[in-house]
Amino acid sequence: MEAILNEHSRTGDFLDLYAKYQRQLYVFIRGHVPLRSDIDDVFQDASRVLWEKFDQYQAGSDFGSWAFAVVRLQLLKYYESQDRLTHLLNPEIASLVAKELVEVSRSADTRVEALRGCIEKLLPRDQLLLKQRYDSARSVKELADKLQRTESAVYKTLQKIHDGLFDCVKATLSLGRSPT
Repeated sequence: MEAILNEHSRTGDFLDLYAKYQRQLYVFIRGHVPLRSDIDDVFQDASRVLWEKFDQYQAGSDFGSWAFAVVRLQLLKYYESQDRLTHLLNPEIASLVAKELVEVSRSADTRVEALRGCIEKLLPRDQLLLKQRYDSARSVKELADKLQRTESAVYKTLQKIHDGLFDCVKATLSLGRSPT
């Protein structure tokens, strides 16, 4: 009975963490795989591997970083299985391209981490506006109606927030420091 409860808890833990990053992982894969059918296949394979390797994930650590590392490995396997790089390039160059893919991904991870830190520095009302706009995928018109403001005012507020975030991320990355 205890084993069943532990497995149920483990499944719930995985699903909670996976749900937070599922969309980001899909978008990441979509940015690296040209064909829609291949995107779905790589995403499905990566999701399966994440579940299979979930025992290796250390509870309390950054699930997103761990998940993206697993997805990067799945992307490398995808490229190897496609023979696309090897038909166009010799194996050494194909390996360099794969390594560059990993480096670009790490750079993106660093930028995302900086952005998260900068978002945490925003005023609560600005954080809420961003969540309503992007997490809930609400249109500016819907937000304007809800906030009883004009669409133009909401656009201007979002632009100020975006500009501030851009400057914060740029400063954080140029200093090479943690965003928090």
